[in-house]
Amino acid sequence: MLDTVRPPIEAPTTEPTSPDGRTEQWRRTGAAPLSGVIDDAGWDALVREAVSCEPAAADRINDCPGLMAYRDGSITSPQRCRAHRGGSALRALAIGPALLEAARAVTGQCTLVPARYGFKYYRPGDFMAVHRDSVKCAGITVSFALTENLGPMGWLPQLRDASNDAVLAHIGAEPFPSDGEEFPLTDGMFHGFDGYNIPHWRPPHAGDGVAILGTVCFFAL
Repeated sequence: MLDTVRPPIEAPTTEPTSPDGRTEQWRRTGAAPLSGVIDDAGWDALVREAVSCEPAAADRINDCPGLMAYRDGSITSPQRCRAHRGGSALRALAIGPALLEAARAVTGQCTLVPARYGFKYYRPGDFMAVHRDSVKCAGITVSFALTENLGPMGWLPQLRDASNDAVLAHIGAEPFPSDGEEFPLTDGMFHGFDGYNIPHWRPPHAGDGVAILGTVCFFAL
């Protein structure tokens, strides 16, 4: 499962912004890359930890057909994968200052705090149908590919401001909407996106072997 954390972090009193235009990119598109988060040694440790956690990963299976909307604004859907909350390397990334400051700078939100984090493992055929993230990710969802064989995510950025009723009407019975766009997750990069508001999905893993996805979610106080 994804771990939930509540570290004692005090918010700054001024609103941060990214000097290279990523804040404007975030506001305009609902996504932006995060830089300066981790060095090569830290990244290698993260990859090693993700691989070592796989044998203990728990099944994440939802066989209930269709989509279900919740009062917090999230939408759940069928999925099949495995998950693990990670270890010391992922926890250090999630609650450390580098990723937090990058997330605050990109979103322009000075009240962000880390809310949950974890690894997901996709065997061939595993998937996560279209959904909206829980309110724990209302600030920003940060995703990163820990293996080169992780394919692109699908998303519908044009529905960022749509109500759940409008999203459900648009999607209908499609688990992987045909009018969606691809959102590549480049290996070794941290990608922030508005997963709480933008419907997104992971189509069935078509590659060989296990693909590993890392996620850290931030909530805006």
